[in-house]
Amino acid sequence: PGLAAPPANEHFERSWARTDRPVADGIVSRTWMWGPTGNTGSLMEPYAEAPGGQREVQYFDKTRKEITAPEADPNSIWYVTNGLLVVELITGNLQLGHDTFEEHDPATVNVAGDVDDTDGPTYQTYTGLLNLPPHPQDSVITQRVSRDGTITNDPSLAVHGATAAEHVNVPGINHRVASPFWTFMNSSGVVFENGTFATASLFENPYYATGLPITEAYWAEVRVAGTPQDVLTQCFERRCLTFNPLNEPAWQVEAGNVGLHYHYWRYVQIPGEEEPEPTATVDVAPTATVEPTQTATVEPSPANEYAFLDAFGSEHNAANDIGHPAGLAVGLDGRLYVVDIVLHRVQMYTADGIFIGSWGSFGSNNSEFNEPVDVAIDRHGNVYITDGLNRRVQKFSATGAYITQWGSEGSGDGEFEFSTSIAISDDDIVYVSDSWLNRIQMFDLDGGYLGQWGSSGTGDGEFDGLGGIAIDSNGNVYVTELGNHRVQKFEADGTFLTTWGGFGSEAGEFIYPYFIAIIEVSDGIELVYVTDSDNHRIQWFTTDGKHPAVMGSQGDGPEEFSLPFGITGGPGQSLYVGEYGNRRIQVWPNDGEEHFVITGDSRGRFDYPTGVTLNNDGNLLVADPELNQIQEFTPAGTLVRNWGMLGPEVEKLSGPFSIIQDDDGFLYIADTFNYRIVKQTSDGAYVMHWGTEGSGNGQFLMAIGLALDEEGHLYVVDQFNHRVQVFTANGILLRQWGSQGNGNGQFNDPFGIAIHEDRVYVADTLNHRIQVFDLEGNYLAQWGSFGFQPGQVNSPTQVAVGIGGYLYVSDTGNDRVQIFSPDGVFHAQFGGTGNGEGEMNYPFGIAVDTSGNVYVADANNHRVQIFQPVQ
Repeated sequence: PGLAAPPANEHFERSWARTDRPVADGIVSRTWMWGPTGNTGSLMEPYAEAPGGQREVQYFDKTRKEITAPEADPNSIWYVTNGLLVVELITGNLQLGHDTFEEHDPATVNVAGDVDDTDGPTYQTYTGLLNLPPHPQDSVITQRVSRDGTITNDPSLAVHGATAAEHVNVPGINHRVASPFWTFMNSSGVVFENGTFATASLFENPYYATGLPITEAYWAEVRVAGTPQDVLTQCFERRCLTFNPLNEPAWQVEAGNVGLHYHYWRYVQIPGEEEPEPTATVDVAPTATVEPTQTATVEPSPANEYAFLDAFGSEHNAANDIGHPAGLAVGLDGRLYVVDIVLHRVQMYTADGIFIGSWGSFGSNNSEFNEPVDVAIDRHGNVYITDGLNRRVQKFSATGAYITQWGSEGSGDGEFEFSTSIAISDDDIVYVSDSWLNRIQMFDLDGGYLGQWGSSGTGDGEFDGLGGIAIDSNGNVYVTELGNHRVQKFEADGTFLTTWGGFGSEAGEFIYPYFIAIIEVSDGIELVYVTDSDNHRIQWFTTDGKHPAVMGSQGDGPEEFSLPFGITGGPGQSLYVGEYGNRRIQVWPNDGEEHFVITGDSRGRFDYPTGVTLNNDGNLLVADPELNQIQEFTPAGTLVRNWGMLGPEVEKLSGPFSIIQDDDGFLYIADTFNYRIVKQTSDGAYVMHWGTEGSGNGQFLMAIGLALDEEGHLYVVDQFNHRVQVFTANGILLRQWGSQGNGNGQFNDPFGIAIHEDRVYVADTLNHRIQVFDLEGNYLAQWGSFGFQPGQVNSPTQVAVGIGGYLYVSDTGNDRVQIFSPDGVFHAQFGGTGNGEGEMNYPFGIAVDTSGNVYVADANNHRVQIFQPVQ
């Protein structure tokens, strides 16, 4: 209220008054369109096409009013506009001109409900929902969205009668407006115009205030005045609308406080980030595209010879997977150190999560451990490990070379009963907690004893089960206690300063807070992060313990936790959290890169790569059914990200053999051992799945090969049912063909499939041939027979289409790739048995880019090889 301001000029006033003066004057009772007053006065914000590069704006609760072209007709309804604020909040692209954007993280502000609600959807939630298909026309909306973007179906929501109404299908946008919102956008009521009150349409154009819909409508459980309620939400370019059936009729549909949310995101959240350079324009709802297939009258043919260009990947070693991670620390070079308390070792990863190596084993000699707990790095890069049941601290070089140790069993100075956590100050004081003796001891970098403080109890400066230690930039020491469920703060010499926490699950309370970290989130601003282990969440506070914020709940998805233990920050304000229960590290790089997970040395490595495809960004997607994950690489082999975990749950995979992406960016995965197809967004977020184990329509016995036709229909090779099934993008069965046998149109364990124009090519693996069909499944031709000569094949598995419609076939039993014309005429071959450059050991997946480069999943060599045509 202290910032309340009238509309800043006559144009803002006229725009505001038309719908909101009747509400402000008490003539009608209905939702505000803009807000009762301005929240700022007149502001000048940068905008490239405005005069002088600046335009006049003013923020209200529900929008930002703006005049970009003051020379335009002031009588037009579009003279005053309200910006595409929701697009910016969801995509993170801050608009500074028609074609000028700055890239930032999407806003983590709640779209609806209480600002401190930790369960309702944020704008970031909708980032992965922009390109989901529209609800069927007039269907009752019962889909529910969770905070992490998961879509589920709740038939009980049908009672509210919200349906998918007006269809908007324009370039980049394909959504249906929900019926409560469409009714609202076309409603009439009392308005103020031309100096008088009258009854007219509230909006001269239905989309004037909202813009076009950029998501579908979804129900969400949000807290309203602390009470969970089911609210229908839908985001448009300029507003997010909500429908709450519990409200009075005139207030059931409301416009969210987008103006407040956007102002907070732009002027509070963004300044804490590194400002990127402006980037090119981004479409409202970007849809990826693929390179068109060449259809010239005389189609070119591929090269006759191919040369080895490069390879990436190596064998994943399960022995290096994470057992139970405890302490975490980031070294001076960005290297991540993970203490594995159960496997008695230290593991090292690059900042991107690539496994480097490890040291340590069970024992009491130098470089051996007995339940190591925590790790700290000094300003020289040396590594210190608390070796719990060996009652000592060991010191190593950055690469794990042993340097020295100190400590022994006992309660005297420099002795330990269980050396637990460790932290090192900027002035080289090493603080070590002894959880069994409830004290903290101080040492120099060589283990020289300096002092101690603490005793058992519940008072200030007393402890019950010491957990972690962290030190802020002022040298203050923060300590977690498992028994007292709290954080205590001390001066560098142990003088008590303050405490906060207590047993419980509300914000600011803890159940066994284990580790703690101080992270600088912007210049001079530090926050205290605590792993609230038995609440399965992370909490963070200001350095005086105030303003608690919470992330996470129990689970194994992104931003879910199972017994989070270790926590540390790294370069670029990155955050690393180790989970004892899920046996993994979650990483939030916070430098523009995506969240990722480390589970061992599988990141960038392979057990058995089988599926390779090029996505719409030109990157490679590699399916590994042994690791139950998908990995994305640049064409040069640099890891971009990976996702997937073992399990039957919707977010997990079991034996993914193949993956493909459609023109709208959706991914389809042959989740083979779950007997289903999983559909995901382009960043791996779950959308839906279909299929069960069996031989009926729509069931699978090993869904294994995938292809898409120009209509977006998905062709699935159902291996042990010896057939091909064809589905819509949403899993509706269209047709199927095939049976077991060796006749025309029959199969024996078919594997791969590819489509070129109106032809479907299927690798009929144990019949040692390629069969050709039309799109309806009618048999056309075949080629190949068992053998080792050019044109003969031995268990072909995958087929890919390349230049001129030529077919590249993984001749798996012969450890080579063969190339055939579209009519099956042998053209060329490359490869051979071995593990050297250009040699293969069970090649499976194959992909060809527009330059003719060929990518081969060399399964038993645990790598992907790249071959280039020789001109």
